Amino acid sequence: MIDRTFHIEIYNIRWINEGNNEQDYCSHADIKLLIDNIEIDDPSDDTDPWCISTASLHLLRSTHENVLYTDEEHHADQHMIPHCGHAIVGDNPPIFAYGTCPIGINWSVQHNNDSIRLFDVKASWSISGEICRFPIDIQLAWDEYAAPICNLALAVKRFHDSAAPKVFNNEEDKQGVSSFWQEYNDLLDKCAHKLGS
Repeated sequence: MIDRTFHIEIYNIRWINEGNNEQDYCSHADIKLLIDNIEIDDPSDDTDPWCISTASLHLLRSTHENVLYTDEEHHADQHMIPHCGHAIVGDNPPIFAYGTCPIGINWSVQHNNDSIRLFDVKASWSISGEICRFPIDIQLAWDEYAAPICNLALAVKRFHDSAAPKVFNNEEDKQGVSSFWQEYNDLLDKCAHKLGS
């Protein structure tokens, strides 16, 4: 039986362009997401896949730090689970710049010792950016939140690790992707260590 306090899992993880995935840095997937027994998204919904690699990094960050999404940030496309991925810009070191896609799912995370509060859950499923709000404000143990995120992030990492080596357009892209995975792996290791797995 699914623990529906916080449940997230991925289905059909894939590359957007299967014929040219050597230059695709982001993986996508359908998700099942329930918070406080409320369904936020489901693979049977008629929606495009989510950018699960970028989402996994955001989720891992949220296991270690507070995340407070205002409506302005939601409209600025800083999504916990984004529809589109990221671009790599600048140097010393390269940074990830998010696109202009208004589609995404957000919730705020507040840490309090070994418990976590999830609240201000909202989503946009259309280019219009219309926000759907969910009446959710729950407190749960840290491991109840972190364990499914750690499992998801590990599945995404294994998918990327099994892929063909990437072909980079330039050194900035190469450094940016390397920086992405360095942070990703560090956070995943930290999360798994705290969970004792």
